[in-house]
Amino acid sequence: VRTLKRFDEPYGNQVATRIAALEPDEYTRAGAAIRHASTTLMREPASQRLLLLLSDGKPNDVDVYEGRYGVEDMRRAVIEAKLQGIAPFCLTVDRHAAGYLPGVFGAKQYALLAKPSMLPTALLDWMQRLGDAFLVDQQRVMDTVQALRARAQAAGTLESTTQQSVVTQDRVIIIEPAQQGYLYVPVYNPLVVY
Repeated sequence: VRTLKRFDEPYGNQVATRIAALEPDEYTRAGAAIRHASTTLMREPASQRLLLLLSDGKPNDVDVYEGRYGVEDMRRAVIEAKLQGIAPFCLTVDRHAAGYLPGVFGAKQYALLAKPSMLPTALLDWMQRLGDAFLVDQQRVMDTVQALRARAQAAGTLESTTQQSVVTQDRVIIIEPAQQGYLYVPVYNPLVVY
């Protein structure tokens, strides 16, 4: 298992380099990957947990972890994740996914991409949907934002800089521009998800 970015690690050049260096490697034991990701997610203080699995096909390996066994192990791992309150979702390019993913994730808990090059657009669309969810339940989203800010502040990754001022008023963490009349817009690479 290779960690590309820890939850408490700020996004930067080192993280981007690790992500950009990813290449296909060997086989897929999806059940083990889902269990590992679930364990990692459960260590994080959050009211909502989403596990997004990006897949290129059925789980398999050189030993008996293939066919029905691999699919069944992945299904059990998804059930275990759901029992812990995690919402698993699979995004795949496998054209045969409709034959096995509904039984693993559920009928509407996976999506098929016609080709891998569509991934950035699909992820941006999902980000838009998350924004729409904010409009439906703004208080819950803002509570989550404050919880994440508190975590970042406790980890030392949220602090005042020459561009921003971080202040706490009545247990609310506020991030404002450091200089009046200036607004520094964060830059994100939409091709990278972390």
